[in-house]
Amino acid sequence: MSATKAVTLRLPTTDFERLAEKARQSGVRPGTYARMILHQHLQPGYDAATLDKANRALDRLRELRLDLPEVDAVEVVRDGRNDLETRGEV
Repeated sequence: MSATKAVTLRLPTTDFERLAEKARQSGVRPGTYARMILHQHLQPGYDAATLDKANRALDRLRELRLDLPEVDAVEVVRDGRNDLETRGEV
């Protein structure tokens, strides 16, 4: 396991609230999300414009997913098995 160093950040309340909201959407704690962002930005070849475009695409996919109907995975598998069993039958 590699050694780690602690860093304390002081953020304006509005920035922390935005950070906390983004973290909540990602399912992680604010400190974890901040570490993820920092790690991403420190990578060689990091391109903010490309990352921004990818984030917009992910946001759009999240919006589209909200419009999808509920799916019962068991029912989907059962239907698929029934289709396989009846293939070739006339």
